[in-house]
Amino acid sequence: MPVYLDHAATTTLAPEALAALTRELARTGNPSSLHGSGRRARRSVEDAREVLAAAAGAHPPKSSLPRAEPKPTTLP
Repeated sequence: MPVYLDHAATTTLAPEALAALTRELARTGNPSSLHGSGRRARRSVEDAREVLAAAAGAHPPKSSLPRAEPKPTTLP
């Protein structure tokens, strides 16, 4: 069995994580929107936050998820 040590490039997902990710990527909706699909997306984000916080022994309001948006770059 090969050993892969370059996890800075990629990390193998557990089958459960891959299934959850695939399920969520098939959905549509902006969690900031007020319509039905947006509210469902927001609930998915909040549910994930609660699960991750519980796994880390933290409280959901004090835990944060990284945003999937580009960070601003300051040029000299």
